[in-house]
Amino acid sequence: MRAVIDGAIESAEQLKNTLLALGQTTYVANPQPVFTSTAGQHTRHILDLYRALINHQTRGVIDYDVRRRNHPVECHKHLGLEAVEELLGWLKNLDEARLGDRVQIKSEVMLSTQRACVLTSTLGRELCFVASHGIHHLAIIAAIARFFGDELESAIGLAPATASYQRTQV
Repeated sequence: MRAVIDGAIESAEQLKNTLLALGQTTYVANPQPVFTSTAGQHTRHILDLYRALINHQTRGVIDYDVRRRNHPVECHKHLGLEAVEELLGWLKNLDEARLGDRVQIKSEVMLSTQRACVLTSTLGRELCFVASHGIHHLAIIAAIARFFGDELESAIGLAPATASYQRTQV
């Protein structure tokens, strides 16, 4: 189960390195209609999902719908980097034994009407989900950066299964 934590750390490190490579202008740029959100908004979303995990003990539930839209982290790259550093600290100190802890998650499940469900899961499964979902948003951040001509590592935003497949093709 340590691999779940290590994978989340890899994902957070990718986010950190990507933000370091981006200029502030790219971080807040919104090149519509190609993209509908900024790199800063995607960063805030990734961080919000991790915050749901971090805050679940005080809230009693992992609530993925608690979002900090229009938060300063969306507009200031240095705040995004600070938050990623805090996240890395939490991940590096996360006790592997807690990954099997049963948790309740709450999430809206419909587009046409406001409808949320509460489900049972484990902290490890939810950490796996959040890291994977974060990689998806990291791929969008990378696409925005490349749209503006920023150079990034080719593996930014790459899913672990895709990386494994690519290693077999060499």
